[in-house]
Amino acid sequence: MNKVAIIGCGGIGSYLFEFINRSIMNKQLPSSIEFTAFDGDSVEHKNLTYQNFLIKDIARNKASALASRYPMVTPVARFATKEDLEKFDMSILCVDNNNLRQAALALYQEKAIDFIDLRANGRMIGVYFPENNYEKVTDFRITDSTSCQQEYQMREQLVDYGNLIIASIGIQLIVNNHRGTLNRTNITLHI
Repeated sequence: MNKVAIIGCGGIGSYLFEFINRSIMNKQLPSSIEFTAFDGDSVEHKNLTYQNFLIKDIARNKASALASRYPMVTPVARFATKEDLEKFDMSILCVDNNNLRQAALALYQEKAIDFIDLRANGRMIGVYFPENNYEKVTDFRITDSTSCQQEYQMREQLVDYGNLIIASIGIQLIVNNHRGTLNRTNITLHI
């Protein structure tokens, strides 16, 4: 694993980069792994309550804002294309847009690209691998947007931390993959 694409830098992806940075600093991952962050969205004020961004990041592209804090990140301030993804050894999907998720999944399955799909929706979290009957879990609370927070939570200013839990599971999977001990088992939890 030399080149890793992380698609989506919101509730899961933004914290995943913090954990990647710690893992490199603690020599659990080599600094030679190239991590590329793809996200076409900008930081909004509402993101500050559940995403790893600061006030100074508002209106900046999410991938670029993370790259300013985490030197191992190469930012791409747009959504990944098919041609982009074919260049990576592994992709980590952290998106909240189901149309983008379905397009990425179709590409991964067509090209047999190694990937991990990390999802959170409030207190429901999931990690999925393509070889484990993936088609049975793609309906994980499918809506047009599968944000880390449910709509009522945002209205009531309630935050669940499933996104942090799934980001911490995500870094452990990346570290295990690097060590050659990755257990590719689907996970779905209501916490």
